[in-house]
Amino acid sequence: MSVLASSLRPEGKAWDRWGLVASVLCVVHCIVTPFAALALPAVAATEGVTHGLLGVAIVPFASLAFVPGLRMHGKRRVLVLGLIGVALIWAALLLPEDLVEDGFRDGLTVLGGLTMVAAHVFNVVLCRRCAVCCDECEAGRVAVTP
Repeated sequence: MSVLASSLRPEGKAWDRWGLVASVLCVVHCIVTPFAALALPAVAATEGVTHGLLGVAIVPFASLAFVPGLRMHGKRRVLVLGLIGVALIWAALLLPEDLVEDGFRDGLTVLGGLTMVAAHVFNVVLCRRCAVCCDECEAGRVAVTP
């Protein structure tokens, strides 16, 4: 593998994995929380803060995963899919409570989380297919010409 190719390897692979874990946990959280809130009212009381913190946390995960992938692969659809996921989650956070029912807000959040999962998986798949990224996967299997 050439030095140039190895220096271009995206550091976003690890961030995609972390982002994928975080996105799945987000979806699980959104599905489980309504049931947990019925059993534990304290969960319902802290839910607004939790969603706000998670909404802020997804921005660096998405940036650190999707931007290096875009630079490497040039596939804008991964970035667009990730931005749609972030937008859905942020829409659920920012829509006025008096205008939107909780069920709709939860649906937007789950849809945004699933969209983020899809974007991270797509980015990981592209990286696995990329000859430049393969030095970490199965070194020597795919040759990169200088």
